[in-house]
Order: sequence, then C-alpha cells, then structure tokens
Amino acid sequence: MDMDANSTIIDRLEEHILTCGWEYARVAEQVINFKRVGTWHNYGFYVAQQSSGTVLVTGSFELRLAKKDKKIQIKRVLKLLNLFHEDVPLGTFSLNMNKGTGIPTITWTYQFYRAVESEGDDSVLERVLDEALSEIEEMYPSFQRVILPGITVQQAYDFAIPEVYGRA
Repeated sequence: MDMDANSTIIDRLEEHILTCGWEYARVAEQVINFKRVGTWHNYGFYVAQQSSGTVLVTGSFELRLAKKDKKIQIKRVLKLLNLFHEDVPLGTFSLNMNKGTGIPTITWTYQFYRAVESEGDDSVLERVLDEALSEIEEMYPSFQRVILPGITVQQAYDFAIPEVYGRA
C-alpha cells in the first residue's frame, strides 16, 4: 500500500485490495467493504475511517443454524462468545441477527487510532487485516461446532483455545 501522504487509509486499502484481487465495494468516501477468502469460508470485511482518525475494522461470517432448536443454538453461541471474550487477544466477537434474512452473523470488531494522512507506512493496517483474518479463522470452526448436537460449549471452546502444558 504505497500511495502519497495525502491519501486516506481507505484509499490505501483500496489500492491493497486491488493488488490482492479481492472483491470489494467502496460504499462511501471513507468506507469500504470487501471479501477475503479464508481456509474455512469467504469472510466479509468492513473498514471505515472516521474524521477523528479512528479506524473501525470488522470481519464477519454467517452461521447456518438448523431450522429447529434455533433458540437453543443461539444460547450456545452466546455462551461461547462469553468464553472467547476472556481469551481473544485482539478485537471483540459479537452475534448479530440479519433483519432481512434472519441469519445470525458472527462479527469480529477492532478499532484503532491512526493519523494515516501524516504517515506513509501502512504496515499497521496490513497487520490488523491479517490479524482479523487470523482471529476469525481460528474461531470459525468452534462457532460451527457449538451448534452441533452432542458438542458442549466447553468442547467447542477447547477446539479453538487449547490449553498449553509444559514449562517456559
């Protein structure tokens, strides 16, 4: 992402997205949506730069719930989210319901302050985008597992956050 110092973080991100060949839409002057292919899924991302210099990065994926027992599955997802909030090093996961489709979506959100207009190096943004994909990829299987019958919330959690044994 190497552009002139007067470009915004969204301009620079758009250049990076074009270089990577990702599907995207510039939905406003300081807002861009794009899709990024992961190991498990094609994830949707939203990046917005506010006038204060704060940058909001979100990544999301849909959960495919069985038609029956949706309320039970949602409760299990919420319990898993609570466990993750203690161990996710960067960003926050949340559950959102798409009002149009009724499909629940898991969203990872991270905000940081960056006065990009005065800085030419966008390695911070690239690291945040890589971390976003990494966090989502790490947790995706657990969110899919927790909605399966016979899998406990703790088992789904342990799948993503294994305990480390041994000494330093």
